[in-house]
Amino acid sequence: MTCLIAASPRQDLLAPQNHHLLMMLHAGIDPKTFVIPAEIQHFAWRKFIDTAAESPEDIYPSLDGPPRRKTVNCGWKGTR
Repeated sequence: MTCLIAASPRQDLLAPQNHHLLMMLHAGIDPKTFVIPAEIQHFAWRKFIDTAAESPEDIYPSLDGPPRRKTVNCGWKGTR
């Protein structure tokens, strides 16, 4: 499932910038490849949380994660 939550425009130009949120969720046990929808590929996406990644590359609280790729691979590391 892919879900986009659009940021609201800033009312105060001196306030911190608002950010769009793109969630790509996969609850299955088989690997999944996500594709960022063409309509929003022009945004400068950065990874924020990746639950399939090992620490410390799973959470980027300073919003400084790696830049997005056109496709995102998601796999489950557990056993069946």
